[in-house]
Amino acid sequence: MQCKCTPAYYVIHRFGFGIFEVGDMLASCPNCNSYGTPLTTGLWECYYRVFGVKQDGTRYKSDWIRVGPEDEYKYYKPSGQIYWRRLGIEARPLTVSTSDPCIICLENLGYDITTLSCSHQFHKSCIDSWKLNCPICRADMT
Repeated sequence: MQCKCTPAYYVIHRFGFGIFEVGDMLASCPNCNSYGTPLTTGLWECYYRVFGVKQDGTRYKSDWIRVGPEDEYKYYKPSGQIYWRRLGIEARPLTVSTSDPCIICLENLGYDITTLSCSHQFHKSCIDSWKLNCPICRADMT
């Protein structure tokens, strides 16, 4: 975003993990705490996917994309992109903490973890008994 306190430079606001709705959120300047509209998004050391509705009404959702510590910082240039009615970006950590809960049983993941092709992780016994699509993103469990 651009801020009045540093008009010659862009300001980077660290959003963290979660869902970021482009054009529907405000970011704060770390220097003066004023708010502005983000111009683009940057991603590093995470999994992310893009979802939204294109200008023509077509719905879109990408697969999860990995950006590791060995990769460069990924960002989108707003010029040259397609027009969106709605655009969101979801980011999540590269690894799940063993103290994070299994979304199926809500117990800590511990070390009995299975990772699906969509990169979501669960207890092996929980996801084996689930026998449906991924409980988080509804991806096929292949």
